[in-house]
Amino acid sequence: MTYYDSTVTIRVKGGVQLPKKTFFNIAEKKQRMITSNAVEVFVSEGYDNASVAQIVKKAGIPRGSFYQYFEGKQDLFLYCMEIYQEKKIAMFEPVLSQIGKKPFLDLYLPLVEYGLKFSRRYPKAQLIGLQLFKSNDISLENVLKHFQKNGVKMIEDYLKIDQENGFIKPSADIHTLALMLYRLNARDILEMLYSDKSDEEILSVTKKTLDIILYGALEDNGEYNI
Repeated sequence: MTYYDSTVTIRVKGGVQLPKKTFFNIAEKKQRMITSNAVEVFVSEGYDNASVAQIVKKAGIPRGSFYQYFEGKQDLFLYCMEIYQEKKIAMFEPVLSQIGKKPFLDLYLPLVEYGLKFSRRYPKAQLIGLQLFKSNDISLENVLKHFQKNGVKMIEDYLKIDQENGFIKPSADIHTLALMLYRLNARDILEMLYSDKSDEEILSVTKKTLDIILYGALEDNGEYNI
């Protein structure tokens, strides 16, 4: 999810840690050099067109060394995503630390605002994430579905706490509300971000959409036959 996904599952695939342990035995400067050059290739070529040959050439490392560090291109790609996720979580800490203390719905807009700040500070992070949506690779499609499922579940858990604390009416369908909030974040806000709308425009549209989701469009005594 764009602003508050868990990153725990990125580091493990089929029980194998990503990257391999040998990667962490090399100097941190060399680790950063490999990942930063990999990001350049993924952003410029797209995930599907990027190749290990292009990555090792740009990073200036032997092809054999690459496979000592990673099983393949996808492992490196997911690790690059995790690096940005860790930066994101650190940047979001002032808001994330309030979850459980304040209603999640009160924190949604501040999370969006922090997400926009993150996107401006780390533009390549969003371009890397975009590859999940653009790729035709079935394995990445499964990764995206996993992220989406976890993202919706996380919001749903927060909303259930709000419901238990009386902030959300008992009759509200929490799962549907979580889906709507997730899609507003992961689809609509991203589309506005990539269409070069200003942060002010994005926040304004998001607030208006959130108001309709939470408070509806009808007057209190309004009637509408479906």
